[in-house]
Amino acid sequence: MSQSKQAIDQGSILLVGNYRPSLPVARSLSTAGYRVVLARDGFSAAERSRFVDETWQPSPWRSGSYDFVGELQRFLERRRDIAAVFPVNQARILELLASRDRISVPLITVEPETVATCLDKVRTTRIAAEVEVPVARFAAGSSVQDLYDLADDLGYPCVVKRNDGIEHGLKALVLGNANQARTFATSYPGWFDNFMVQQFAWGPRYNRYFIAHRGRILRRLDIKTLRTNQIDNTGLGVSGVSTAPLAALDEPSSRLIEALGYSGIGCLQFLVDDVRGTIAFLEINPRIGGNYAFTQDCGLDQASALVDIVQGRGLEHWAAPFDYPVGKRYAWVMGDLEGLVQSLETRQVSGRQAVSWWLKAVAGGLRADHHLLWRWDDPKPALYLARRSVPKLTRRAGRQVARILVHRSRKLAGRLTLQAR
Repeated sequence: MSQSKQAIDQGSILLVGNYRPSLPVARSLSTAGYRVVLARDGFSAAERSRFVDETWQPSPWRSGSYDFVGELQRFLERRRDIAAVFPVNQARILELLASRDRISVPLITVEPETVATCLDKVRTTRIAAEVEVPVARFAAGSSVQDLYDLADDLGYPCVVKRNDGIEHGLKALVLGNANQARTFATSYPGWFDNFMVQQFAWGPRYNRYFIAHRGRILRRLDIKTLRTNQIDNTGLGVSGVSTAPLAALDEPSSRLIEALGYSGIGCLQFLVDDVRGTIAFLEINPRIGGNYAFTQDCGLDQASALVDIVQGRGLEHWAAPFDYPVGKRYAWVMGDLEGLVQSLETRQVSGRQAVSWWLKAVAGGLRADHHLLWRWDDPKPALYLARRSVPKLTRRAGRQVARILVHRSRKLAGRLTLQAR
């Protein structure tokens, strides 16, 4: 262990994963004094950052025989200066942990057993219930018929979730009635091999971002999600505000982290209903979050903390008293508008809902203290992303607006024809 500590201090760290979390991680590690090498894992705005010292281009992804881990290890053998690999998104974390014996340098991740447990939503929810963390009633299923039976038993509205992550672009969906369940099952028949159904719980989502060691939370930061990129609020957060630590979450959070023997960083999610006075555990994500740029801006440096925890050092620093700004807002306008366009394309929102959504996205952007990806001292990634994405998004939005106008014109023409008769 002492050799790996010294090696990471004296070497570079290779970041692997998509641009949204990898960009703030690069900024964090560079500020902490590490040299940052970025793997271009598909499209990446992070490589434009002044905090990235170098990029590495793996071969383009190919189905079948492509061995990313093998190519990564060959790169590490050529580059002895790279002392650790830091995967930042779920797919790469799982891939590299599954092949960690083939990788010659340490992986900067939460412990593999903890990752496996947390990404199994049914198992994690059961553990939460066992240690008396409030959870809504739930059950696991593995077929379309299970969906119908479990939803009828638990009652509508209910939430259906993939047990192991995102499939067909969906992680979770709120079902209001049996007809919606049948429509969903018909549209995504392959979705139902591994899922859970849970009673609907009321209240906004609170994310408790934390640093923990051996089952004890050292630091935490609470963020209330104001809006997501899905009409039913099951998606990724696109607007939120930092809040004072919620006392109601302290005991449930501590019990679950202790039960998991958690060491590392992560995000606990709860639904908190102030009107009914209830809370409900949603899930725990054992990785850097997509909105990490905001938690970083609030002072919670999870990336540097994870490096220290993996090396077994600096824990007294992370256990010291920690205060953060309360009432600070963030916005992810591009993600917000992307969600709007996708919802129009899948016909999940009406024209009136789309206008309301657009106005809220603009208002959220104007009120925000922090915009994800943007930093005045590192503007190139956000500008590059805007130049690349805005024209495409505008074209897609234009097609959907034209579709709505044509549809309304036809309806109006039909009414006028009936009146004329």
